[in-house]
Amino acid sequence: MNCFLMGATGGLGRALANELARNQHRLYLVGRDAETLGALSAELREEHGVDVDYVTADLADFDPDQLAENAVGTMGGLDAVIIASGLGDPDDNGSLDDSGVRRLLEVNMNGPVRLLNALSAHLADRPDTAVVVGIGSVASVRGRGQNMAYAGAKSGLDTYFEALRHRLDGTACRVQFYRAGFMRTPMFGDRKSILPVARPERVAEVIVRNLSRRSGTRYVPAWWVFPAIVLRWMPWAAFRRLSV
Repeated sequence: MNCFLMGATGGLGRALANELARNQHRLYLVGRDAETLGALSAELREEHGVDVDYVTADLADFDPDQLAENAVGTMGGLDAVIIASGLGDPDDNGSLDDSGVRRLLEVNMNGPVRLLNALSAHLADRPDTAVVVGIGSVASVRGRGQNMAYAGAKSGLDTYFEALRHRLDGTACRVQFYRAGFMRTPMFGDRKSILPVARPERVAEVIVRNLSRRSGTRYVPAWWVFPAIVLRWMPWAAFRRLSV
């Protein structure tokens, strides 16, 4: 498969790049840091013998039409588009300045939506099967006083992916969205959790294994569906006391 991966140098993004290469998929990697992307691309070529192209782009400041055109032209068409970008901020509790809030919204929702809008015609018109994958967060299940803009953006992305799935229904393009639980990535850091924290490599294995399926929206790890249901239906009187 010709795979476009946005957010390739992050914790989950890097794990996805490795897992895709291990499965012999051709890669078009996108991230902000040219040096890191170059090193990762060289590593994947050497270790797995796959073709890897890469380009730098910042979701907070990019031209989605140009990025989409370059990716499709370079790869000769895209079989998989995976949006793994994500950005959090420890001050995202109402005290973040305007530029910080704007960046969270651009990276976590606006940028991915703009990119997928630019790619939607290509994906809808493909005669062969394709798949679009989005990575959301369990943070969007219920709004809390922490990660406020992040959760709001991921919730918006969740809704957009449902709309995209509706738009592409009846075409050869599948749409998948994952509400990811806690992962041991740089964004999560060394925080403690009463719930298990997943390894990004394990999450990447699940996502890559499911690329050929029509899985719609699901939680990863799958057991997160149960605490999510509890949180979703918890009465406000109880929910307001939670610190998770």
